[in-house]
Amino acid sequence: MSGAKPRFAFFLETEGQPIDGGHSAWNRNLPGSPGCFSGGERAGEEIPFTVGDYFLTAREFLKSAAPTASAERIRIHLAKHGPFYHPARVAAELKGRRAEFVLNMAVSEAGRQLIHREYATLQRLNRTVAPSYLPAVFAVGEAALPGKPQVPMFIGQWLAGFCEFHLSRSSKAAETGMVVWDPDDGDRRLDRDQTRAVYREATRILAHYFNFATGECIGSWNHAAGDFVVNLAGPGPQVRLITVRDYRPLLRPAADAGRGLPALMETLLVFFLDTTIRMRLDRLDGVGEIAWAGPVAVEGGLEGFLAALSEKPEPAGVPLPLDLLFRHYALACSPDHLLELCRGLLGRLLPGTGAPPVAAAGLEEHVDLLASSLADG
Repeated sequence: MSGAKPRFAFFLETEGQPIDGGHSAWNRNLPGSPGCFSGGERAGEEIPFTVGDYFLTAREFLKSAAPTASAERIRIHLAKHGPFYHPARVAAELKGRRAEFVLNMAVSEAGRQLIHREYATLQRLNRTVAPSYLPAVFAVGEAALPGKPQVPMFIGQWLAGFCEFHLSRSSKAAETGMVVWDPDDGDRRLDRDQTRAVYREATRILAHYFNFATGECIGSWNHAAGDFVVNLAGPGPQVRLITVRDYRPLLRPAADAGRGLPALMETLLVFFLDTTIRMRLDRLDGVGEIAWAGPVAVEGGLEGFLAALSEKPEPAGVPLPLDLLFRHYALACSPDHLLELCRGLLGRLLPGTGAPPVAAAGLEEHVDLLASSLADG
C-alpha cells in the first residue's frame, strides 16, 4: 500500500538516531570491547560484522521468533556493545499495543560460547526461584544473511525504567560516588542512603539465588559490565540483575560432602566474602580505571546478605534463624582467618583487568569494615 510505514525500522539508540543503508555508520564494523575476543586478538578491536549486518540479521530472527512474529511494526535500537553480547532494545506493536524486549546477539566467540547456556540458566532460575529479579526470556535461536555465518541470539524482557549505574568522581582527590545513567532524565548522582540501598539490594539478590542444597550461586558478574540496573521511580531504589553468565557451586562439591551445617556455614562465609569484594569493584564511569567503593558498599552488602538469609526458607537442621547463626559464625572467625580467605578469593577476579591488585590493596580495610559492621548489628 502506498505510503504505508515499513514493518521494520532501525535506530542507533534513540528515536532521534534512525539508520538505514545510506547512513555513514551502516557499513562500519561493530565495535568490540575489552574482553570481547578469546585467543590473541586485541581487546577493543572491531568485530568483522557491520552495523548493517547486525540490523538485518536481527530482522531475520524477529520475523519468526516469539513474541515478535505477529507484530505489525518492529523498531530495533542498537543499545550497547559488550564483551559477550550486542544488545538491542526491540519495540514491537501489535493491534495498537506496544511491548519492549531485549535482543541479545552473540557475535564474538566469547558470546557464542555463552549464549545458549545463559538462556537455559535464566529459564531455570525464573522457573524455580521466586520472586524473580531476573529478566524473563522468550525465544532463542540463530539467523544468518546470505553468505554469512549463523549468529545466535535470544529475546527477553526489557526492564523498562531501569538504568545502568557506575562509580564516578569529579576529580582524583574526590571520593567516589554512584551515578545512574538515565537516558531520559539525565545522569543522577545518588546520595549515601540511596547508594547503600543499591548495594543492599544487589547483594540481597545474589544471596536470594544461593541454593542451600547444591551450593550453586550466581558468579562471573561485575559492576563494570553493567550487570545490575536500578529504577529510582519508587520510594526506594529497585534493583535487578540482567544477566547470569555462570551458576554453579562456589566450592568444590567434594569439600562439602557429609558435613551438614558446618559445610553450609563455611560455604556461606566464602560466598559472602566473595560477594562483598566484588560489590566494591567497578570501573569509573563504566569505562575508566578500576575503582574501589567506599564503606557504604560493605554496610549495604551486609544488610542485604542478612536480609536474604532471613527471607529464604531455612534448610533442615538449622538450630537458629539463619541470619543470626551466620552473624555469630562470621564473628567467631578471627580477622586473620577472614583476611586469608579473602586473599584466596582474589584469583577468582578477572586477571589483566586491574581488579586483583586494587582489591588486594583494600583487603585489610575491607576485613576491618566487615568485622565492625557484623559486631554493630
